[in-house]
Amino acid sequence: QLYGMDGGKTYENIENNPMLGWRGIARSIEDKTLLQIEFEALRRVVDSGYNNVGVFPPMTRFLTEFKQWKSIAHDIGLKRIDFGIMVETPSVALTFEEFVDDIEFMIFGSNDLTQFTLAIDRGNPKLQSKYDEKEPAVQRLMERVIRICNDYDIESSIGGEAAADSKLI
Repeated sequence: QLYGMDGGKTYENIENNPMLGWRGIARSIEDKTLLQIEFEALRRVVDSGYNNVGVFPPMTRFLTEFKQWKSIAHDIGLKRIDFGIMVETPSVALTFEEFVDDIEFMIFGSNDLTQFTLAIDRGNPKLQSKYDEKEPAVQRLMERVIRICNDYDIESSIGGEAAADSKLI
């Protein structure tokens, strides 16, 4: 068993650092089969009359990959849905203006955004005392994105451990 999954050895590559490895949107757009099935299922939900459905890709880093991901959705016929983005990487937070024409909502992935901004492995017990989403660098990225969301009337929310911190919110 690789990664605790039966058959994993057949389908999964061992990653030296799975948090920075082949995952999220990069994997979805390179290996489109599963993504197309997921988008087809969402299209059926929307076509059956549901209008309160939104979709966002995981672990986006670049506008080009986001546009490619969204293009695959449109090719499947998934158009009458809100598209969003999860801000988990400093690269998206720092280039957020480039995404505003393509999204209706934004969600902070606070755990990953904190980890990547501070270059701290959140799973390493030796570093836990330094892992804090209230660090100024993380806060400045969040403030920047929220300001842009407000300027463009983009719905914003937060996920991860920080969502439970009423002082942070």
